Amino acid sequence: MTQCSVLKVQDRKTVTLEDVLEVVAEQGKAINELTQTVKNLAARSVSAKVETPRPKSQPKFTEDGQPICFKCQVAGHVAKNCPQKQNFRAARPVSSDSQGNENHRML
Repeated sequence: MTQCSVLKVQDRKTVTLEDVLEVVAEQGKAINELTQTVKNLAARSVSAKVETPRPKSQPKFTEDGQPICFKCQVAGHVAKNCPQKQNFRAARPVSSDSQGNENHRML
């Protein structure tokens, strides 16, 4: 058996090196368990955030090859050029306190 040095703690309790090594070993096991748990949770978190991509709508065309708009379903143009697209400023109501002063209205 190896010789152990003896430590005196503040409350005058005698603690051997073997006692300290035992506590350190127990703490090492606890740290390893916590590390493994964190790794498992991180792996679950990453796999849970992976979303399947939304399938893109396939463009539609008329028999003569004209595109059909996704917004209004009319042939001859695409959604980004749709004439029925609402103008944001025109659609926004004007408040009663700024009706007379259109130039200074904050949008």
